[in-house]
Amino acid sequence: MSELLTTGQMIDRLKVGEIAVGDVSELGKVIQVIKRESGGIKLLEDGFGERTLMLDGGVVDSVKWRIQPNYVSFEEAMKALEQGKRIRWISIDGADSIRFHPGEYDDEDAIDDLTLKDLIEGSWEIKE
Repeated sequence: MSELLTTGQMIDRLKVGEIAVGDVSELGKVIQVIKRESGGIKLLEDGFGERTLMLDGGVVDSVKWRIQPNYVSFEEAMKALEQGKRIRWISIDGADSIRFHPGEYDDEDAIDDLTLKDLIEGSWEIKE
């Protein structure tokens, strides 16, 4: 699970197309935002589109955020590895992960225990 971020940290780290989830404890709800190509951060509304996130005191001071991982398919991950990018495999239950770098990986013994099903059904992230 990703670390909890302040609103400022979330704005600095969120990449185009990524979604961040904020916990608004005092309202008893969760909000989601997405960063668009224009650089704007839009509040995703339940089935009703999106609107610009307003940075009032309540949002800036009290909301803690997590940036959601952007998972890709096994095939996309393998293409990224061939292009020299780093990738990470995460098990179906999220308990295990292995990082792959072009020409190497971080745990040879763990790789030997993986099945094709593990590789296909697990989650993959591309690390730039």
